[in-house]
Amino acid sequence: SELPLFVNETLIKERIRAKIEVSVYRQRIEETRRKLSLTPEHIRLVLDNALLLLQGEGLRKIENTGYDRITKLPERWADLTRFFPNNRLPVTVAFDEASRDRRDEDAVFLHPSHPLLKRAMAFFRANLWSKRIDTNRNQSQRLNRVTLKAVPSTITSNPLVILYLKGAIQNEFSQVLIEEIVSMGFTFSEGLIVPVDPSFLAGIEHAFIKYKPDPKMGLTMKRLLQENLETLRHTVGEKEKTWTSEYLSQFQEYVKRETRDLESLIKERIREINAAIKPLQKLAQTLLFQEERSQAWEDAQRLLLRKEHLEAELKDIPTRISKKYRVKGAPRLQPIAYCFVLPM
Repeated sequence: SELPLFVNETLIKERIRAKIEVSVYRQRIEETRRKLSLTPEHIRLVLDNALLLLQGEGLRKIENTGYDRITKLPERWADLTRFFPNNRLPVTVAFDEASRDRRDEDAVFLHPSHPLLKRAMAFFRANLWSKRIDTNRNQSQRLNRVTLKAVPSTITSNPLVILYLKGAIQNEFSQVLIEEIVSMGFTFSEGLIVPVDPSFLAGIEHAFIKYKPDPKMGLTMKRLLQENLETLRHTVGEKEKTWTSEYLSQFQEYVKRETRDLESLIKERIREINAAIKPLQKLAQTLLFQEERSQAWEDAQRLLLRKEHLEAELKDIPTRISKKYRVKGAPRLQPIAYCFVLPM
């Protein structure tokens, strides 16, 4: 039987356009998460660390749920309560949309663009070391922010130093691929600095108590830190190497996956075009009027040109994706703040 007249380029274009829009939307979400390393846990750590540094009280995890509770905000952040239900604290928050019960209207989903998260990131950015100071040449550089906190002696009997670093990796187009806050813990043994296990450090950060330590102890900690500055720099340098290596390995996987997915998408479009061209060519042979035949052939020719363009793009995909994840310069972990923790 004769093919319907509505088999034309317009329908094919609409179908392809819809698939492209869905693909682009998903890709943007994935790129945003990768670009800022914004997994739910990373987002939580950024806010938790900012609150701990500013007021000594971070997030309170609600057991057996995917929720946390904020009971207090720094004084200068008081204006942010307007973004919470009833404009007040405490507030229950979730960092993973998938784990949030949508029926729970009082639980606030803290996505990367939420004003509270923006304020936390701004806090860390504002406390970066001066870029004019070279860590390899200047022996007397200082951090912009130093805090002194206390924990129960049942948690640890040794004083600790928590160093907060900002890691950032850019591609050749100066686009941020990774931006995150990394914390490292150290203690002292016979005057020497010793790294603390990361899992133990997480418990320390949630055990801060309201107690004003003796400032003299802070001065002692500073002196010990200065005496071990070279060891500290070496340890941070090793951390920087492993941190960089892990992300470079991830980027290689991203290149493989994105290349595969994009090639699959374009090949699918080419198959759709091939499937549409044959009916158009057959239709052109069966139509009685010259004008209709010309239109059908013209539609088929347009699809052929589109197919050639997609085939050219297909060859260029591996190069384009590789450039996207080609790192610019040497990735760095820059110290932004440190906290002296004293047992009480």
